[in-house]
Amino acid sequence: MCRQLLKIILIGVFMVLLLLYRTVSIAEEEKTDANGQWLYVLQDGIAVIAGCVVEPTGDLVIPSEVDGHWVAMIGNGAFMNCEGLISVIIPDSVDGIDDKAFMDCYNLTSVTIPSSVAFIGLNAFEGFDDLVLTVVEGSYAEDYAQFSGIPYILAEVVQDKKEESAANELWKYVVEDGGAIVTGCVEKPFGDLVIPGVLDGYVVTGIGRVAFDECSGLTSVSIPDGVTSIGICAFGGCDNMTSVDIPDSVTSIGGGAFSGCSSLTNVILPKSLDTVGDFPLFGSCTALTRIDVATGNQNYASIDGILFDERHKMLVAYPMGLNDTAYKIPQGTLSIGKRAFYGCIYLTGVDIPNSVTSIGDDAFKYCSGLTAVVIPDSVTSIGAMAFLDCENLSDVTIPNSVTSIGENAFMLDWALTLSVMKDSYAERYAEKNKIPYVLIN
Repeated sequence: MCRQLLKIILIGVFMVLLLLYRTVSIAEEEKTDANGQWLYVLQDGIAVIAGCVVEPTGDLVIPSEVDGHWVAMIGNGAFMNCEGLISVIIPDSVDGIDDKAFMDCYNLTSVTIPSSVAFIGLNAFEGFDDLVLTVVEGSYAEDYAQFSGIPYILAEVVQDKKEESAANELWKYVVEDGGAIVTGCVEKPFGDLVIPGVLDGYVVTGIGRVAFDECSGLTSVSIPDGVTSIGICAFGGCDNMTSVDIPDSVTSIGGGAFSGCSSLTNVILPKSLDTVGDFPLFGSCTALTRIDVATGNQNYASIDGILFDERHKMLVAYPMGLNDTAYKIPQGTLSIGKRAFYGCIYLTGVDIPNSVTSIGDDAFKYCSGLTAVVIPDSVTSIGAMAFLDCENLSDVTIPNSVTSIGENAFMLDWALTLSVMKDSYAERYAEKNKIPYVLIN
């Protein structure tokens, strides 16, 4: 189901691509690594590659770590117009390739994409004549290549970590760093699943990528203490799963780990959690009404079931299944995070306080119930696709303080008229993008 969900999202993205041309800028401060080669930004301690200090040529091997930080993303436009590039190898630490990452690298002929990649943005590989992707069979990258019509070959998978079947012939796992990473069950599980803490003498330390993907017979899952990571799409599409017990030992959860768990009503994130993947953690969790956080977490917090960062400065995620028609963001919130209200169809209005300074990319994307939004004069930036495909959105008031609006922020909002001030940035944006607008004082 997680792969099916990814395909659906991919198809939707490419349908939008017929109309759109999007640019997303990275707002965090760029850093240069200790070797003076790589540019990157940090997002919650994870590195997003933003490019090279010197424009790269020839064969490029992107590292899995920079300055001790795990590389999880190739950033927006990171290598755009690098005409000297011939080949690129992306490491298996990466789970996303952002928009225009390799756009117009005219001489690029080969890119190796690992199975870990679960998201490829718009125009990431646009502008090539001779490009061939190397992908893993059955991966998201293969689906992407097939749909986009990019030639590809299948990589030879080197089995450096042999998958084992437990002595009881119930579980499959690989051994990594002395611990067992559960990769699934010999037969698809159903009912209440209790994952063991030890397999054949190995302590279970992780749940692998897509380990239980499409296990629609599951109704609940208990993860043992000692597990530190839950992989990309690990429980994707477990659409009858109503509860999951995540222990306090878990420090990272991969993107889409619970996507498509449409019967999941609430979840408690553990106190040790410090990293979540870029792909929506709870995408298509249409029954989810609360996201709670265990006491003591130093990175995240919950206010009335809404996920914030620990300082309550950024709204991270609003549960898709919450059927309230209105929500008032707490005063003191500084930013509305990327995809914070993604697909929250029940909301007809959101009250944004005058403490908010930025609205992230895709923040209100697919919020089909929204009818009107007043943006306060504290806001200076609105991210790309922030209000994309809000089909009932008829009025957005944008103040003079806004000096940056990402491309396609209001695309497919067919009923929309912007309310803007004369000679403002918002007026120029509306004119440039042919969005109807009225002038206000």
